[in-house]
Amino acid sequence: MGMFDKPINDLKKEFEKARDVANNATNALNSAVKSAIDDLKKKLEKAADNSTKGIKKVHKELQKPLKGIDKLIKDFENIVVKFNRSIPNRFTNVFAGIEVILKDGLGGEIKTLTDSIDSGFKGIGWLFAATGELIRTYLMCTIKLVKNLYFCLFFYLIEIIFRIIYLPVWLIMWSLKTFLGIDMFFIENNAAKGLRIIDEFFFFYFGFHVIYWPKNVRERCFVCVRLKKDTLSNIAKGVDYNFNERIAKASGLKMKWAERISKKHMDEFGKWPSVRNVKTTRREAERENRKYQLPPIKYKF
Repeated sequence: MGMFDKPINDLKKEFEKARDVANNATNALNSAVKSAIDDLKKKLEKAADNSTKGIKKVHKELQKPLKGIDKLIKDFENIVVKFNRSIPNRFTNVFAGIEVILKDGLGGEIKTLTDSIDSGFKGIGWLFAATGELIRTYLMCTIKLVKNLYFCLFFYLIEIIFRIIYLPVWLIMWSLKTFLGIDMFFIENNAAKGLRIIDEFFFFYFGFHVIYWPKNVRERCFVCVRLKKDTLSNIAKGVDYNFNERIAKASGLKMKWAERISKKHMDEFGKWPSVRNVKTTRREAERENRKYQLPPIKYKF
């Protein structure tokens, strides 16, 4: 076998060389294939990335003309929604504006006129009644005076004498105040207060007055209940005011007020985007038009 060892070893060596060559070739082929695949993969990824960017770019370019349309559509939707929501307040304000003209304006003018006329006619009735009462009470006092004249004459004469005696004193004080500016009437007032205190003392302890006539004399001669002329004058002023002055001042005032309130409601109908409700509009309108107040009925009958 020794003679074949050398050829066999040489053959093994050749096989090993061939195997190494094959392995190297295989490795080279694998490396080349792997490299080619990696390059292809990179190129495909790059191409895909470029394609994606290109598509996005094209999409953006296509969206540019549509951006304004989208905003316009959105704005239009907002307008429609806001308008629909404001429709109830718009029309309630319109109806309120019409109502205030008819109810508060026209109705208010009629009511003001009728109230003044009604009060005026009632005042006329009171005026006639007061005139009759004035005449009646003065007539009764005259009859009483004539009837008691014989009894009262003595007391009237005493009153006249006292007043004549006091007249010079009063004239002196009047002259001092009128021509010299010296007011001495405080002496008269103080004296009257002192006499009233003394009179109250006597009446409390002794039951009679010292500066007044007895009660039966006062009632028969100096006291007569009658209607005062001022009462009749005040009633006449009231009738004149309610018939003439108040009607003149109030005429058209309610309608002017109603027109301004109505205008506020009508203006609210045309507002955009939001419209306030009727109550809020009315409160603001009334605050702005407080000066349009009806003159009062000073004299109620």
